[in-house]
Parts: sequence; structure tokens; C-alpha cells
Amino acid sequence: MSTFRLLIASVCLLCFFISCKKEDTPVAGEKFLRQVVGTGDSIAYQTYSYDAQMRLATISGSSNNVGSGTSETLIEYDSTGNPIKFTHHHHFPNPLMDQEWVSVLVYENDKVVQKIVNHNTPTSYITSNTYSYDMKGRLISDKYNHFIYDDNDDVIKILSPGRLAPTDTTTLSYDSNINPYSSLGLILYFITDSNDLLSKHNKTRETYNWYDHINTKIYTYEYENRLPKKMTLSWDNGISNNQFTYDFYYN
Repeated sequence: MSTFRLLIASVCLLCFFISCKKEDTPVAGEKFLRQVVGTGDSIAYQTYSYDAQMRLATISGSSNNVGSGTSETLIEYDSTGNPIKFTHHHHFPNPLMDQEWVSVLVYENDKVVQKIVNHNTPTSYITSNTYSYDMKGRLISDKYNHFIYDDNDDVIKILSPGRLAPTDTTTLSYDSNINPYSSLGLILYFITDSNDLLSKHNKTRETYNWYDHINTKIYTYEYENRLPKKMTLSWDNGISNNQFTYDFYYN
């Protein structure tokens, strides 16, 4: 896998460490505005904007790599303030190509139980995912994974359909710092389906098997005013070791 593909994968997986409780936000009023992720000479940017109600409204992405294009996700809410629709656009300049997909959330008892995705380009097809929760309201399964939490509301184990075995297991550990993006709730999990967005604290280590190679990710942080201003990811995929730096910007 190329360094740039690793960069984009890490952006998608690690752009947030979200939990679902607004009262856990470390610094009241701080909004996450921008993230810059670098590895080697590749840099990826993500910018987050908010509407008049201070709800996440738009996520924009770009990179310094020629041909990688730009992306934008628009978020719509219902009259009660629940996110109900995500419209994703991705523009590639070389070769010229535009992709769009629209995700719609289905609720039961104020919980998202299904996401239906209409992929419009380059071919049209529909996919869906379903979700279930435990008695504490924590998301414990989607269509593909089962999540096991500890008493600190952190996902410490993920059970997934195996590639070389019936079940693959991901194990995770955390520090004691509250996730700074709690005010956004689970919205980015439903945008990305990234398992990294479910825990209450900041992840420090992740281990899993990928096609008979043990992958180990180590996360270290630099904090300012109780918010991480920088994160370094060291990713040993069993073949090579790659390092990524994340710089975080707030209002």
C-alpha cells in the first residue's frame, strides 16, 4: 500500500475519537475546526464548519497530492435536531471524475437503527447497515462488527468477520483523557462507519491481524488547555513502519 493511501486511510479512521455525551467535553465552547495530517511529503487537510445552531454542517477535505481531488460532506437535520441525511461529493481532477453518495439515517426510540446509502456514481447501487445498542445506550454492533466495552465506556475489543479465520479480533487501550470531540456525538461514526469513533477516552494502542500480519498502532499526544494539539501515530503493519502526525485546530 502506498504511503499516500495509508495517509488517506488514517485520516478516515482517526479524524475523531468521539463519544456520545456532551457533558464530557473537556473545554466548553471549543469547536474542532481543522485537522492537518502528514506523512513523508504528503499532507491531507480536513475542515469542519457549523451552522447557526453550532451543529456540524460541512466536512471538507483536500490534499497536496496531485489527482487526489477534493471532498465535501453536507449534513442535514430534522426538526428535533437529529442528523438524518449526509450528502457526500468527491471530485477527482485527473482523470476527471465526480462521485456522489447519499446516506439516510433511520431512527427508532431516538437511536439510529439503520443507514441506507444510495451510491450515485460512477454506478448506482444501494447498501445499508444496521445498528444495535446495550442497556447503557452504547452502540454494540453494526452489520459487520461487535463492540465490547470496559467500565470506562471505551471499546476494548472488536470482533469482526475473519479473512483467514472465522473471527478477527482487534484489541485497544486508552489513556484517561476525555475525548475532546464529545459535543459532536456519534454523528461522525454514522458518516464514516469508523470504529474509532465510539470510545470516551483517547486511544493509545491498537492491535489486529491483517492477512497474517500483526498490525500495531501506537498513539502519543501533546495537550494544550486539556485538548490535544498534536497526535503522532506509529503504525507497524508487519512489513514496514509508518509514522503520521496530526495537528488539531480549534476556535
